[in-house]
Amino acid sequence: MSMMPDRLAVRELLRQIGMKISEKQIVPVHGGTVNLAFRVDQGGDAPLVVRIAPSDDEAAAGPSWLTSHGLRREQTTIRLLSEDIAALMPRTVHFDDTRTLIDRDWVVQTWVRGDAWAELGAQLSQDESLRLWRELGRLTRGIHTSVSETFGPPEAGLGFTTWSDLVRWDVTGLLVDADRFGLDTTPFQRLERIVDRAVPILNRIREARLIHSDLGQRHVFVSRDADSVPHISGLIDFEFARFADPASESVFIKEALSPSHDGREEAFCEGYGCARPTRDDLVRRDIYLAVALGWNVTDMMRQNRPKQMPAMLTRLHGVLDGVDAMM
Repeated sequence: MSMMPDRLAVRELLRQIGMKISEKQIVPVHGGTVNLAFRVDQGGDAPLVVRIAPSDDEAAAGPSWLTSHGLRREQTTIRLLSEDIAALMPRTVHFDDTRTLIDRDWVVQTWVRGDAWAELGAQLSQDESLRLWRELGRLTRGIHTSVSETFGPPEAGLGFTTWSDLVRWDVTGLLVDADRFGLDTTPFQRLERIVDRAVPILNRIREARLIHSDLGQRHVFVSRDADSVPHISGLIDFEFARFADPASESVFIKEALSPSHDGREEAFCEGYGCARPTRDDLVRRDIYLAVALGWNVTDMMRQNRPKQMPAMLTRLHGVLDGVDAMM
């Protein structure tokens, strides 16, 4: 099966593993940008979700960071998490990376409890929101307790011995992507030079810790308990997890991308236990921010959203100016 999967294709996949599901019970889930997702309603039983990875050809046509093996990476990552954090993840019902039924990896998982935090908005009071940010800080710290001898994805053979090597790989990929997509390569060349100058600062990070890499409100689910107190009930989408500097975790970078004055950063750090940043920490943070902006730009090209790029590139130049000033 090599076409873009649809509801009929999903029904056939489920039939092949012994599940009799009608097409009407399969509903596309929108909002994701990498995997295809379909909700499977089972009547009296809790719903399931079928997630289907990009094919090898789709990944090869995209930016350097796009992978067709993300669902495999997620399965490996789940085994690395502590029991309390793994319990928040969807439970895997069936996983297939053989490519025998379809030309891509796919997984059947339980539907996570609760609602996506990003969609709750005004349903949460200020106090409730800060409570969730503290809880997310504690959970993020828990994810970061898993340690590896090498930096990079959890798959065997893909690790880098130093943190600067992995960061250099990231920015070289962005430079290649910019050239391939017809973008101005100037900011990406500049970022590459900054990383080369910052090797001693980057390599002060000697311990590779597990990070989610795309941790934010849209990947966090929230439920209310019997006393109507909100708490985090689900975490999803670990397909870009890797061992890295924990300060490069996306939740730190996203707050830098969209700074807020509502106390969320302080609440998160209270739960996480953030240390007072040094000058080297600030240099590294801005390098990670520049890389994240580069990822955003190349993702805009992948999704054909060029109108949003000028503002993002202006922001990238500003961040690079800041790093240069510190160095």
